[in-house]
Amino acid sequence: MTKMIFLLQFSLILLIFVCPPLFATFSENLAVDFSKFNYFALISLVLALFLYFQDKRERFSQGNPVQDKKQGLWKAVDFTSGYFLTFGSLVICAALFELIGLALKTPSFESVILPKNFSQGFFCAFTLAAAAFYEECLYRLYLPKAMKKILGRIRADEKTKAALNFLAEGAAVLLFAFAHRYQGLLALLNALLAGVILRFAFVKSKSIWPPYLAHLSFNATALLFYANVSPLQ
Repeated sequence: MTKMIFLLQFSLILLIFVCPPLFATFSENLAVDFSKFNYFALISLVLALFLYFQDKRERFSQGNPVQDKKQGLWKAVDFTSGYFLTFGSLVICAALFELIGLALKTPSFESVILPKNFSQGFFCAFTLAAAAFYEECLYRLYLPKAMKKILGRIRADEKTKAALNFLAEGAAVLLFAFAHRYQGLLALLNALLAGVILRFAFVKSKSIWPPYLAHLSFNATALLFYANVSPLQ
């Protein structure tokens, strides 16, 4: 990918997908409704698939595909343990902030209307799967790598380069966190910790799939929890 195309792609993704959620306003009556098909989820999925396969193509073209030396059972154990540790950490963080919210008497992150028929169930499953994959591909796979590539053009010593890499990692986590600002302060802080956990899982596993499955499982669990705790009338 040429420098010009890379910068153009990065700018468009920032303007169309990354920046808009940062300016969404907070609402105490935030609701999740699956009665209609979520077309933004479809668009998000298309972008996520593009970023995912672009990353794979770049790795192979550079002769640097991700290789996992673990074989057979050990590979499965490592994958499974990574998934459960990530999912468990997400649940613990969310429970902590929920308790803080109860102590401060602030509303839950959101209310949910559960699907009532097959079509709504399909819309729900598609939205959950697409949203989690989109956020993992954008905030864990693409943004840290792209920002490191941009900052890497700065001529600096090794210590400064390490600091710039940390800055890129931190910026990606903060963008993910502030994309949830419209859900309130506690949701933002929860997303901040979740972003760190999911990025760590991605770096450790060298794969998008453990953090994606943990993210998807957490969203599905949260959907059921909030539907039972604060259902809409």
